[in-house]
Amino acid sequence: MIKRALFMVVITLFLFNQILAIDLGNLSEQDRIDKAYDCLNNLIGDCSSLGLESQIFSLLATGKCFDDVESQMDASGCFPKLRCNIKTTAQAMLALKKAGGSVEKTKQWLLSQKVIPNNLIWYIQVDSRNKTTCKISGRAFLINEDKKIVGDLGRCFSVSSNGYWIKISPSCYNQEFEITCDSDFTTNLLYQKENSPIIYIPEEVNSASAGGKTKEKINLFCLKQGSSCDYAGTLWAAYALDSLGEDIKPFLPYLKMEAKNNQKELPYSIIYSLTQDAEFRQELLNLQRVGKYWEVSGDRFFDTALALNSLFYDTLSEKDSAKEWLLEKQSPNGCWDNDVVNTAFILSSVWPRDFDNNEHTQLDCESEGYYCVSNSACSEAGGNTINYHCFYPLVCCDKQPAQDTCSDRGGLICNSNEVCTGDKITTSDLRSGEVCCLHGTCNPRIEVSECEQEGGVCRGVCRDDETETTYSCLDANDVCCKRVSVQPSPEKKSSKWWIYLLVILIILVVIGIIYRNKIKAWIYRRRFKQGKGVPMRRGPFPPPPGRRPPFPPQRISPGPRRPLP
Repeated sequence: MIKRALFMVVITLFLFNQILAIDLGNLSEQDRIDKAYDCLNNLIGDCSSLGLESQIFSLLATGKCFDDVESQMDASGCFPKLRCNIKTTAQAMLALKKAGGSVEKTKQWLLSQKVIPNNLIWYIQVDSRNKTTCKISGRAFLINEDKKIVGDLGRCFSVSSNGYWIKISPSCYNQEFEITCDSDFTTNLLYQKENSPIIYIPEEVNSASAGGKTKEKINLFCLKQGSSCDYAGTLWAAYALDSLGEDIKPFLPYLKMEAKNNQKELPYSIIYSLTQDAEFRQELLNLQRVGKYWEVSGDRFFDTALALNSLFYDTLSEKDSAKEWLLEKQSPNGCWDNDVVNTAFILSSVWPRDFDNNEHTQLDCESEGYYCVSNSACSEAGGNTINYHCFYPLVCCDKQPAQDTCSDRGGLICNSNEVCTGDKITTSDLRSGEVCCLHGTCNPRIEVSECEQEGGVCRGVCRDDETETTYSCLDANDVCCKRVSVQPSPEKKSSKWWIYLLVILIILVVIGIIYRNKIKAWIYRRRFKQGKGVPMRRGPFPPPPGRRPPFPPQRISPGPRRPLP
């Protein structure tokens, strides 16, 4: 009985869920987002009952839990208390800054974790057109005609194995090096990872005339957790520090170099947000699954929110399809996965609101013809920030960051009448309908008539089982023919009254099963009640008049028994 009752309860709950789902499907996008914020606020409830991560993302999305987050700061400024973690600290700083909190102590703690990655080998390259004598930090050396270096360079330096560069000792990585030569010369830094043949060349090159000086200093850092670099922590810290206007360029070479080894962190999203480099946007789009969502860490909702966070101001079909997928996966109550972190991060990344109910006094940056970008990207473009509104943590910049063109990437531009046979990417110089084609060619698109697009066939004359339509064909002498099909009668607008009736009936059945013995007793008393409800007792009655009583049963005496043999 109990199993049957439980089964009925499950069916009832399922039907109620279906009703809620139907109601959610009929809502507009704005209504669904309103419902999501209502659901998130209900999930948050009492902030003290949430974990620190949930409190941080709740603060980021709604402005709630400020005191609860701040109370978990260690005396040194990191998060959480006694168990300082770089990634958690960066995320907490990001949320507290948005809510208007003081984060100076937290910023200083993050910056104090800066170290030069210990798995890199550094070189200085000194180049001159002529044979020349040079000095580095007071140590003389000779550059021959073949560009090879000769000399005793002391404790901090040695000649590299190929003979062309000056290798820096790890004990001297934090020093600044001064170089001077007798002829015009240039200097720059080089580095490579241990056990890797790839040489990385920073963009900055210094030059000086004969007798002049250049200075070189290693300016590439990560943030350490324990004794080694913490990639995820450095990634989020760079994003958070950029929101404060800090120079995060020293972190970018490390983040770019190690990105492929840390794809579960979806680094291309934050790197693209910081640099506006189209290469990293394309790397991000390449990781989108079935054109709908991202899933590299095992959590498709969090990863999709992180990806869309950097694409907020981009106009891309990939972004639109991801937003549609999120709305399809929204739970009937309005949340995603009934999870505080995922719901809060999706809303703050894709449908953000300012804490003052989405109202602000500043003019909208994009509407005024400017650009919402990171502090770093604006600085790199040589622009200035303007006090116009962009969604946090981006700023309004008066210059658009430089983006690669299709030719810069070595691609071909295919127009709307052509098909790319290689990889399709987006670049800054594309017009509507165009794509940049890498590693392929632009082939003429096979034209399809309007008739064929609508499922018809172009013929000179339609067959008996076809009907002529008004859709156009490529040949003006043809007509568009479609098979005759019986059109179903238009359905009436669906009503949910039968669902409610079915739910009520199921509830009554469940009640009947649980209280069936009491109901039987009640029906018995109603049917046979007498006086105060005591059932009547039936005694012996004389036979009705005119009817003889039945004959008494006759006993048949047994006959003689045959003796057993």
